[in-house]
Amino acid sequence: MVGIEFRVDTSDAKRLSSDLRNAAGRLPDALRRGVRAAAEPVAAGIRAEAAWSTRIPGAVSIQPSGKGAAVTVNPNIAPEAAPLNNRGQGGEFTHPVFGNDWTVQQRARPFLTAGARRGQAEADRRVAAILTQWERAAGFK
Repeated sequence: MVGIEFRVDTSDAKRLSSDLRNAAGRLPDALRRGVRAAAEPVAAGIRAEAAWSTRIPGAVSIQPSGKGAAVTVNPNIAPEAAPLNNRGQGGEFTHPVFGNDWTVQQRARPFLTAGARRGQAEADRRVAAILTQWERAAGFK
């Protein structure tokens, strides 16, 4: 006599797990192809916020990384970028001049955060498009 029987069939879960593993293997390729394009609106926003400078916009670049991309300002091209950004704070900062013989006050010109925010919405749309493309390639609807 069997009585009440309850079975847990995990075949669908195993198949889903396998499909997700296979799809995940294709994700890095899709991300690498689209990550630079997705980061470009952020870089463009930073360049626009620093348009008052003759060197900072040209020092902004996109560097691919293991987790996506980083928008950087090259300090060798624009050494004044970090001090002028002043950690995103307005106001004034003091810096040495003439070989550290004198110090002067200079107005900060924060550009990094405002520039990143300027391009954030478009970058988010581009990342969503990359993920949607990957999902469709993986067989999701």
